[in-house]
Amino acid sequence: MKSTFIQESNAKRFWKNCPGWILWGIVGINLVSCATFPFADRFWLGELPVLAIFQFPKLAVAEWIRVHVGIGIIRWFGMTGGSFSSGYIQAGPYALVATYLLGVAVAGGFAFRGIGAGDRPICIGFLVSVLTGALDCICILMFGHGRGVVFYG
Repeated sequence: MKSTFIQESNAKRFWKNCPGWILWGIVGINLVSCATFPFADRFWLGELPVLAIFQFPKLAVAEWIRVHVGIGIIRWFGMTGGSFSSGYIQAGPYALVATYLLGVAVAGGFAFRGIGAGDRPICIGFLVSVLTGALDCICILMFGHGRGVVFYG
């Protein structure tokens, strides 16, 4: 009987701490992404820039948003010159910011799910994840065009 109680309390503790782990994991991913970004063009394995692996997941989502959502919104507002390429170029920064806002929404859902009075570390983790995500987004927008590789353009 006692072992069942211990197992239940361990499971409850795991699920109570899980949002914090996810938030700090997001922070870690953003920091690794920012730290490896300046060197992503220097280390190649054949034709693959090895450190670009950290950039791929978020840029794949941003590219999907750019093509399937962003261009349609820009056309709807009448801001495009009529061709796909002008809408594609204009939608780029908006799609990248939308990707990070989507990440903030997911992180916020984890952070503030059942938040209580003693959950200050989760709130701090959420704020740090937002700040590191903003830093990562700015790095990609400013330095996404290298001589050897273009990450997002």
